[in-house]
Amino acid sequence: MTRRPDSDVYTCRGGGYIASGPVGEDKAPIPWRPDGASLRDAEAVFDRYDGRPHWGKHHTKTAGEFAELYPEWDEFHDVRQELDPDGLFLNDHLQDVFGESDFGP
Repeated sequence: MTRRPDSDVYTCRGGGYIASGPVGEDKAPIPWRPDGASLRDAEAVFDRYDGRPHWGKHHTKTAGEFAELYPEWDEFHDVRQELDPDGLFLNDHLQDVFGESDFGP
């Protein structure tokens, strides 16, 4: 990872973690804390450059879109289900991200 001390933008080599943003290819993460309208505008720009939002942060992506964006998403999903079969660690946001809405309160 290369980081400049005066910037939140940095580069990192493609890692081996199955749900990390740079899995499989080098990336330059851009921290983004958007509000409503600017989120869609920012995503439109990031989409043009094959950007991957962090699945646990602000985004408008669906479970299907994450499966297309992250090459090992299905494996990550399987591991998540194996480690938390009852959805104890899922909140409403993560239920949407993983396409799992059958867990009650």
